[in-house]
Amino acid sequence: MRKVEVFKIDKDYLSGEKKPLKPAKKPLKLNKKIFASFSLAVAVICFMCFGLFFLTDQNLYKIDLNSLYNDYDTGQNIIEMWNVETFEGGSGSRTDFLQNMAIQFNKKNTGKYIVVKSLTAAQAALNIQNGYLPNLVSFGVGAGSLFEDCLNKIDDTGEVRNDLLQYGQIDGVQYALPFILGGYTIISRESYLTKAKIDPGDILQNLYNAKFTSGKKFTPAVGTANSSCSNAYEALAANNILGALPDSFYENNLTNFEMYTNFVNGAFTSLIGTTRDLIRCKNRESAGTLQNCVYNYLGGYSDLVQYLGEVNIGSAGDQELADEFLHYLISENVQKQIAGIGMFSVLPSAIYSEGYLKDFEQVLLQPLKSVSAFITQQQIEGNMQDSRAKLN
Repeated sequence: MRKVEVFKIDKDYLSGEKKPLKPAKKPLKLNKKIFASFSLAVAVICFMCFGLFFLTDQNLYKIDLNSLYNDYDTGQNIIEMWNVETFEGGSGSRTDFLQNMAIQFNKKNTGKYIVVKSLTAAQAALNIQNGYLPNLVSFGVGAGSLFEDCLNKIDDTGEVRNDLLQYGQIDGVQYALPFILGGYTIISRESYLTKAKIDPGDILQNLYNAKFTSGKKFTPAVGTANSSCSNAYEALAANNILGALPDSFYENNLTNFEMYTNFVNGAFTSLIGTTRDLIRCKNRESAGTLQNCVYNYLGGYSDLVQYLGEVNIGSAGDQELADEFLHYLISENVQKQIAGIGMFSVLPSAIYSEGYLKDFEQVLLQPLKSVSAFITQQQIEGNMQDSRAKLN
């Protein structure tokens, strides 16, 4: 496991006097009871609102939060969690969701605090390179390899679906638990299907044929984002949607949002989109800013999975709290609240009672295949090439 150098936060930081750019000095003798209570209130506000560290080469540091409170014998317990996202979510922020769940957890467990920070994979890698790690980590496919060597094994997997559990294992041992799920969907402009002479009910059999020429303009059949970590091609292959033609795809090196924007602007007939693309298009249809679309939800495969891992760092108390919060996040009560951000539970039960997300959920509740939570970027790129080749 990695040896991590831990610094104490300068007490003056809590009152906003200065930044914690060096280890704290020995605390002054103050009225412990009064100062500890004041420090706790200010600390939680600062941590939740303004963050714990600056992610630059000059200002990287790790704060020993428990030592801060142990100095004053308050019995408070604070740990740090990183949220590293690699794919588009639903209608809301996963970081905000985690922060809200941390607040709920604190209300039920007085004196126990989880501080959630949002990092990119590059920022997380930079911190790890400099010896700084959190107590808990939430990560998407493509970022798991950063934490592979420093996670504790997880013995209790709760009620998480068996078909998803295996992808958080290494040599049969569970090191990561899925806790949020997304999926892929085919979104087709109905008017374009008409122009391509494709019956909307037959789109899955004729996806690559839904291209047409109007005047001098050629409109390709399919567009999908060039994501570095999610492989929409494999979702098509898993559903046996094969027979791609040389000119079927709208070939552009675009992000998810850029590809979605091009779809809305009429660049191609069908978008192979994420859960967020689905919600965007449904909202546009409701607002009258997008023509009627046909939606086909893809089951069988999804790599749009967010995982949880416990980092082997800190005291026994830190690790116990990390484990407690991890299992809180996979509890039925919390999993039901995932509906609030337009994503799906990893438990084998429904969380939607109506609407198009209920329809999508019924598809995703069927057994799914995925990829390892610890797959490397190089492996993902190789998988994408292989999956694209399957479609021809």
